[in-house]
Amino acid sequence: MVLDHLVLNLNTTDDEILMEVKETTDISGFKKARWAMDLIIFSSEPLNEEEKGIEFSTEKSLDDENTPGVFHLDQITTKLARTTKQGGYMQWRPVSYLSSDRDINLSTDPNIDGNFTSLTEISIALEESLAYAVFGDKLESAMTAQTKVSFGQKKDKFYAANNYTTWTVGFGHGSPPKETFSTMVILVITLGLSIPALMFLIGCVVIASRKCRRSTDQLIVN
Repeated sequence: MVLDHLVLNLNTTDDEILMEVKETTDISGFKKARWAMDLIIFSSEPLNEEEKGIEFSTEKSLDDENTPGVFHLDQITTKLARTTKQGGYMQWRPVSYLSSDRDINLSTDPNIDGNFTSLTEISIALEESLAYAVFGDKLESAMTAQTKVSFGQKKDKFYAANNYTTWTVGFGHGSPPKETFSTMVILVITLGLSIPALMFLIGCVVIASRKCRRSTDQLIVN
């Protein structure tokens, strides 16, 4: 998801609000705007009120190849995804870039509320969604979870500073994949460890051979 110079359509007749909008420099219509969205997750798995159906968790990760400096992985999983190879999941790195260059120096945080609540009513927007096309009126009684995702952190000068925010999320069926290092990362790590070790070994051999020569020369002289 990319929020690139997102424009807010303010349908209002309030002269005071319109005057404030004209004085702002942020194209969203507010001087200090942050964007957020409602996130609704649904699953066709059997609903069991005694157990957690949809759950949010954070895991540590050693691989930061695609997101330098970010060593955590956030994910949302259904019950079957956590216990079997069925179900579904969402995964993402907790970073939102403020530039298309994906520079860690131009980044902020996606903030998600992990306290999920069940869907209480079907809104007009949901009636036009794929979820409603699949479940119909049964969507309200299906396994659902709703929460909010907002973007920003302290001292990031709000959305107006860059007028650009991204959020990259992966979806999948079954258990979340376990992260492994790519071939390139393994090659770099191998070279980074083997070259110093090889240099140390060569240095030890050279020093040992010199000592042996000195000892031999002293024996010959004596």
